[in-house]
Amino acid sequence: MSTSPSWIGLEHEQDHDRQRPAAVRRVAFVGNYVPRKCGIATFTTDLCESIATEYPATNCIALAVNDRESGYAYPTRVRFEIAEQELASYRRAADFLELNNIDVVCLQHEFGIFGGEAGSHLLTLLRELRMPVVTTHHTILDKVPKPEFRDVMLELVDLSDRLVAMSQRGVQMLQDCYDVPREKIELIPHGIPDVPFVDPNFHKDQFGVEGRTVILTFGLLAPAKGIENAIRGLSKVVERYPNVAYIILGATHPYWIEHEGERYRESLQQIAKECGVEQNVIFHNRFVTLEELVEYIGAADLYVTPYLNEAQITSGTLAYAAGAGKAVVSTPYWHAQELLAEGRGRLVPFKDPDAIGDALLELIDNEAERHAIRKRAYMHGRESVWSSVARRYMRCFVRAREERKRRPRDTFYSRVSSPRAAELPTIDLAHVRRMTDATGIFQHAVGKIPNYDEGYGTSDNARALILTTLLESHPDQAVVTTARRLSEKYLAFLWHAFNKEDRSFRGVMSYDRRWRGEYDDTAHGRALWAAGTVAGRSGDARMRTIAGRLFTNALPGMIETTHPRAWAYTLIGIHEYMRRFYGDSAAQNVREVLANRLFGLFQKHSSADWPWFEPQLTFANAKLPHALLLCGRWMMRGEMTEAALRALDWLAHLQRPDDGHFVPIGTSQLFTRGSEPARFDQIPIEANAMVSACLEAWSVTRDDRWRGEARRAFEWFLGRNDVGVPLYDPVTGGCCDGLHPQRANLNQGAEATLAFLLALVEMRVAAAVQRGQDPAAGMQDQDTSLITQ
Repeated sequence: MSTSPSWIGLEHEQDHDRQRPAAVRRVAFVGNYVPRKCGIATFTTDLCESIATEYPATNCIALAVNDRESGYAYPTRVRFEIAEQELASYRRAADFLELNNIDVVCLQHEFGIFGGEAGSHLLTLLRELRMPVVTTHHTILDKVPKPEFRDVMLELVDLSDRLVAMSQRGVQMLQDCYDVPREKIELIPHGIPDVPFVDPNFHKDQFGVEGRTVILTFGLLAPAKGIENAIRGLSKVVERYPNVAYIILGATHPYWIEHEGERYRESLQQIAKECGVEQNVIFHNRFVTLEELVEYIGAADLYVTPYLNEAQITSGTLAYAAGAGKAVVSTPYWHAQELLAEGRGRLVPFKDPDAIGDALLELIDNEAERHAIRKRAYMHGRESVWSSVARRYMRCFVRAREERKRRPRDTFYSRVSSPRAAELPTIDLAHVRRMTDATGIFQHAVGKIPNYDEGYGTSDNARALILTTLLESHPDQAVVTTARRLSEKYLAFLWHAFNKEDRSFRGVMSYDRRWRGEYDDTAHGRALWAAGTVAGRSGDARMRTIAGRLFTNALPGMIETTHPRAWAYTLIGIHEYMRRFYGDSAAQNVREVLANRLFGLFQKHSSADWPWFEPQLTFANAKLPHALLLCGRWMMRGEMTEAALRALDWLAHLQRPDDGHFVPIGTSQLFTRGSEPARFDQIPIEANAMVSACLEAWSVTRDDRWRGEARRAFEWFLGRNDVGVPLYDPVTGGCCDGLHPQRANLNQGAEATLAFLLALVEMRVAAAVQRGQDPAAGMQDQDTSLITQ
């Protein structure tokens, strides 16, 4: 157990790290916390504060474990308190971490500080977390007292993304005893205060020991510390140096106070009296602050840790003393063997007072050797000062996040029901109505409420208009009425967004109805798609007339654009428009131009291993083959159909690693030819685009494989994804904005919600067609099974 108040080889990057902003913005530290009196509390507090100091942009919070009902007077850094023995408290802690969008959890583990058999309550918390977990092991057992300890440890290892050991022995034990791969383990030493190398005489007068040789032991008193052996060994030292002072600093451990009171301290006082050294042994029975501790350590000439057995993987007191440049005499427990190697201290046998006395005498007698040991220990400790340790932990946090992005946790998959048993949700416009005012639909949301600060987007109003136009075929007249009322607002917005002078569309309007930003080619394309859909599908003649005018006025402007996705949106819109106005030669001419451009891009950039339209993939990728597939079908251009199916097939395989669930290409970095696609962040328009394209491919080929791909992409919304959480919220009717490595983005903006609802409508219509029913029947809830292969 720790009694404390990687990337190895990266020390030279410290100055650079100090200037670089942290990649992890929210870290939660779980463990004990000051003012609770224990080594874990001191360690957790020091680590949390050190990272907060080194990385001011990172929000560091703590979740403290309480061993008593009254709790403690925690600092504001502690945001949540866990009742040690209350299992439900651990579940609430998991909910709290998810609610606060924590990027990484930094867990301090010691079996005894958590409730349940072998601290098993902790596992309840960890099983519910979706963010990466970095676990620091303060105790690693090579021989477990009960099988439950090993079971807990094995599951803890499995639920942790990275494990931190504070000694090389700890690293080896994790590998040998628990089969942990070496690459999962970070070796980060116990942090220590950054103190100067000082002459002990500088501080001695503060404690009334000036002119005396001072030996120090500090930490919470407990029988396993073996201090009785140091007192007995002191008698040999006093014979030659009668003015020596042995300061025993620290309160008795709360566990022993509760069970035995001060029996251990009183026994030590009795031993001192029996050995005739009661005048040399000074007990300071209190829990000191870090500032006081540094002064006590500074006053010491020697430090002694006489622990009784070797099973101590780390000792914070030893790390503090050696790092401050003290000459240490210690029994050979695991941490001491490693830290005091290469002449950085003296090791003596366990339970051997005479050996302790001899070692102390040797170092008091030989001043030159004592100071050489001090210097070696101090220099070795420079890599363990808290600022350096904080940077190592931050690298570990970043690595944990990156690994989670590349390899999302499989354990979440089992939480999602079988896709064949899943059902399609009901079409619910509640959130669309919530996001819409008299002007149009807002772009973004904070949670489920509209974010007025971000205003309205032309693209989102276009998407909303497509959705509400499709819903005019809904069998429920109430839904149709609602859809038509909303359609009027969205079409009015697009009409206002159109600039008649240059035949382009403005992209964003602020809440105070002022246009901002540049004209937007993709918004132009989506607006044409929406206008074409209204003109080709709406049952309202007046809406068709307005949309038709907007479409024909805006269409020529698309010829001047250079954005392939804008062309794709326009081509889809042209085919919607031609449902009613197939003889429009102007529309046919634009289709010819844009289709040839898109096909030309495919011919230019595609190869055997990269059958794609561009040297990179960005957003709404499936819209490119979708548009070309429509052109090939209705222009009777077989070469376009073949190219579109080839590109879509490649994209489907790319977004289906290991033939598993749908994994849209992430947006965290650009995916270019020759690179690897980012796993996150995943956004709903990719799943939406894939559903539409695959259903069109099924319509063209009647190959049932494409129905399966559409189903796979749609299930991403329902929870069959890398994180195992649904993005669609049936309570609000909204859809989360995206999927991060450990959680969903809880904001339910227009783009995400409309992407889901449009995909849902298409899936329902396809299911009706598969059953041989009228497509409108798919919008009813009489049979909501997903399309099956």
